[in-house]
Amino acid sequence: MLLNEPRLEVITDYEEIDIPPEYLEGYEPPQPEPEPVPELPQEEPTAAFDLKTEKVEKLKALTAYDTSSAVNSFIVQMPLGGEIIEQSTWIDAGTRTVFGQSITAAKLLGKATVALPLLGRILTLPTSWAEMAIALIQSYADEAAVVTATHKLAIEALNEVAAVVAYDFTTGYPEKIVINLNEITL
Repeated sequence: MLLNEPRLEVITDYEEIDIPPEYLEGYEPPQPEPEPVPELPQEEPTAAFDLKTEKVEKLKALTAYDTSSAVNSFIVQMPLGGEIIEQSTWIDAGTRTVFGQSITAAKLLGKATVALPLLGRILTLPTSWAEMAIALIQSYADEAAVVTATHKLAIEALNEVAAVVAYDFTTGYPEKIVINLNEITL
């Protein structure tokens, strides 16, 4: 129905009340309690997870063994005060390369000896003897690297946790080299 005269919409029927204190400063309306999240059942570690974890741990142990003196060392026998003493040492790949370059340079220049720092000393060695010693050490390092690589492949190929745990990676390494400096004549 249409009105003949428009009416002003004025609210005339109301009741005034005070603002409740909960709507004043600092009030935070109560939050609805969150619905409890159902606990998911904890999955037991799978055999695949355990196998992977054991392999990672075994490979870490192999790497530690490979870089230890159990693998990376050789014995130097040298005269000292009328006795022959034995000392374990290692020459890393970078140093072997530098020594090899020094030996090659000495040979090309026709020098009979080459001076190399080793065991806290400067050892003056016959050039051909030093060349052979570095070659022996390099050959040992190469053989040991192949054994380590073989162990890594074997560990990665295992399919049972018990086999990984039982795997002995300390086997198969070449015998330590013994370099007898007493045999050198300059």
